[in-house]
Amino acid sequence: MTRARLLIIGPVPPPYNGMTVFKEMLLQSDLKEQFDLLHIDTIDHHRNPNMGKFSLSTFLLALTNILRVFKAIVSRSPSLVYMPISPTILGLLRDSILILESRLLRRKVIIHLHGGRYIQEVYHQAPRAVKLIVWSACRNVDRVIVEQASFVDAFNGLVPKERVTVISNGVEDPVPEGVNHQRQTQGPQDACRIITYLSTLQESKGYLDFIEAARLLAIETNDVRFVVAGTWLDEKDRQKIVKRIEEEGWASRIELPGTVVGRENRAALLRASHVFVLPSFYPYEGQPLILLEAMAAGLPIVTTDHGALPEIVIHERNGLIAPTRDPVALAQAITRLLDDDELRQRIGQTNRAEYLEKYTVQKCMKRMGDLFEEVLAA
Repeated sequence: MTRARLLIIGPVPPPYNGMTVFKEMLLQSDLKEQFDLLHIDTIDHHRNPNMGKFSLSTFLLALTNILRVFKAIVSRSPSLVYMPISPTILGLLRDSILILESRLLRRKVIIHLHGGRYIQEVYHQAPRAVKLIVWSACRNVDRVIVEQASFVDAFNGLVPKERVTVISNGVEDPVPEGVNHQRQTQGPQDACRIITYLSTLQESKGYLDFIEAARLLAIETNDVRFVVAGTWLDEKDRQKIVKRIEEEGWASRIELPGTVVGRENRAALLRASHVFVLPSFYPYEGQPLILLEAMAAGLPIVTTDHGALPEIVIHERNGLIAPTRDPVALAQAITRLLDDDELRQRIGQTNRAEYLEKYTVQKCMKRMGDLFEEVLAA
């Protein structure tokens, strides 16, 4: 039986973020046995990728990708084109041209919104001519994927609601051997308990609030170590934070390992951790993959009352919620988990169960495959 051919458009790591990691998981999943998957990587990995700012290099890259997609459709004849939607005006313009190009060549198109409702904000900020192109493109897609039911209205006025499908993210199991929940009840006799932040190191992800909370807690405790891991968006920020931590004498308590490359290394860090913290106030926060990985590892979570985060982490059920940009409240929530062994264990068990029920990569990719089949058959 001939497999349907799919053209997957979009970047894979590096850089490491939800959109690129999801694309990599999709390409490596069992879907490659169900479909003939083609891929066009839209990032120049030899340069610092930034579709948010206009430059000659980004313009030429966008033009090159438009031509590459045209050539792939004409020469390889995929039946369906799948692509994420950019959170920037220039990126959205490029994506809209790719959508219109694919539809003019009579290919079915599925687009994927990674994150929150940014599409409306970006659309309304765009110049009138760009709005017309985006509107025309969105009206012609066969289906839109969003991560949460609360995001269905993100395409109001652009895509009819009956064409919007909710598919939650999924992640590989970092502890396929199972979680040792007894580790969460081990108290101060441990050599050290580890509190971990793992995400992009940009201010809106809350890493500075985490560092400040860590400083407050380091003054009060001797048996806790803090890990601030992820990819730095700005080398100057890294140098400034490293210098500050060293000058204030916290280098032995607050670690900055940088990018954690590869699923096994991320899993090892999560397995060693006792609490996971993501104090994000990122404007377009959706369903962070790393949050799901922490749930899969059976970790209690501290996060913020921002975006879709309170829909994933229910306060006192599978985590604790703190206000955004409030290091004192963040430190208090972490302290509460450190001081209450029973609470840590209960929340960790709940998160592991939630992951197995909703967020495994197998369930996610099964839903993706079913949607591809549905759109192809329509």
